[in-house]
Parts: sequence; C-alpha cells; structure tokens
Amino acid sequence: MALSRTLYSTQFLTLYLDEAVNAYLPHLPIQSASIERTIPTEDILILGRLGSVGRQQKEVETVKMDIKLFWASGSKVNPNDANFSTSSDPRISASDIKTLTGNALLGKRSKIIVSPNGFTGFGILTNFSIDAGAGDFLTASMSFEGLGTPFIANNSSVANSASSYTPQAISVYTSQSVILGTANPTSSTNPTETIKSAKFSIDLPTERLTRIGAVITGLQNSAVFTGNNLLVAKPPFKVSTSYEGQLVTGSHALDAISFGHVKFTPKGSAITSQSFNQSAGEVGATMSFSSEGTFCDIDIQTF
Repeated sequence: MALSRTLYSTQFLTLYLDEAVNAYLPHLPIQSASIERTIPTEDILILGRLGSVGRQQKEVETVKMDIKLFWASGSKVNPNDANFSTSSDPRISASDIKTLTGNALLGKRSKIIVSPNGFTGFGILTNFSIDAGAGDFLTASMSFEGLGTPFIANNSSVANSASSYTPQAISVYTSQSVILGTANPTSSTNPTETIKSAKFSIDLPTERLTRIGAVITGLQNSAVFTGNNLLVAKPPFKVSTSYEGQLVTGSHALDAISFGHVKFTPKGSAITSQSFNQSAGEVGATMSFSSEGTFCDIDIQTF
C-alpha cells in the first residue's frame, strides 16, 4: 500500500456564523486551521485484578477548533468559483464579531468546514484576537469549542492539484492600518509613542449544561445529542489590550485601537502590568503595557 497525505494546497475553509442560517464566509484568507478532540475516559479498577476490567467514557467529549487568518482588506475573486458571487467581501466585519459573541451567549453554534479531506465541526466562539507588529502583516485568531464527535476525514489528497475555490488575490492590512486612539496616522496629533507591536483579544469563558439521563456520546450534528448537551458563554468576558515598544506611556487603557476596518474601544479597562527595561548599547528602553476589562465596543472604522 502506497503512502498518502493530506495537503493544504487542495483545502479551503468555509465559516458559517450560525449553523441554522445559510449565510457563510467562504473567502477568508486562512493560514491554518486545526481541530482537537478530548474524550474523557477512565479505567475501571476492582479488587482481585491487577489490570483494568474495562475502559469507558464517563462524560461528554469536547472539541476545540483554532483558526488563524490574515486580516484582509479585500480580494480579487477567482472566476472559476461560482460561490464568490454570493459575497464580495472576504473580511470578518464588526457585525460578524458581534454576531459570534452574541451567539455564544445563546449557545448558538457556528459551523467550521475545512474541505476537501479536512474536518467539519460545530462550536461557539471562545477567543478572538488580532496581532499587529511593525513590518508584519496583521493576523487574527479565532477559537471555537463544541461538544460531541466532529467529522474528521481520513482520505488523502492529490498532490499535483490545487484548490479552485480560493481567491485569486488577497490584499492584507499592514501596521500602517493600525490606529491608536482617534487620531489619523497622517495627522500631527497622532500619538508619538514608538509602539512596535499591539494585540487586542476577547476571551469568552464557557460552561456546559447537561442533565442526568442525557446521552454523553454522539455526533455533533445529532439532534438527540445537541438537545441534551449545551455549551454556552458566560459573562463577564475578558477584554485585553497590550502594547510593546521603545516608548509606551501606559495611558492607553481606555483608548480605542483600530485594525483596518474594525475599531475596538475598551470600556472600564484598567492597567494590569507595565514594564521598563533599559541597558547600555540599546537604541532605547523597551517598554510594555497591558490592560484588562470586561467589555468593549466594536465598530466600523472609517478612513
């Protein structure tokens, strides 16, 4: 039997914000997508026997999916893909993020599909973050968690072919599109701190709701299983902002930060850490600043 493999060149990702709604985001410029299953099982030990008399699952299986993507500003569609006519915007918008966090509170799952020969999983958003650094492309990360058994393909891919369902070209934001506060980057009132990198993240704690007598095994798309097991986000959320550079004043706990077309404004955040590190021979002191809160506004950034 010949060896086989699954290749990224043939795969693409489709993200349904709500599994019950037909609208989806098929054009996201994904760098990586992963899925991990955790099945709680335990040995049954009894007196009179040195080994186990059985190994059995004792609670619901959990699934975690991680997606990393370029924070895109636009794309050139692939003329060979009819699906591109359904949407002209390959970006995750401010309203999409609000939908994902709102659905998490209600226990409404998203549907994540990596195909062909990838995986299909259902889950709620548990983390959303954006990283920006001078000289780098902007990247965003999303994590989803769900219950039950996902579908993971075990077929191989053809090595000498590429997917025909990806965009023909992608325009990605750079550090030029990061705006700290309300100032315009070209304005003389723009903050003068030498900030080299910035990160904004939203963490959503979760809790599982289940009941005695409910099935603990089943596929994620099984109505019997989903009707008896529910994963929901529970407030308060955790909103974090951090900066690093050669001059960071530490006064940005409540400042808005824009990454391209989306602006995040922390509400009620406070400083959690601040550092200053300087040594001879360096171009300047290295500073860092972090703040945390429980809420933020998510808006469209206009240029």
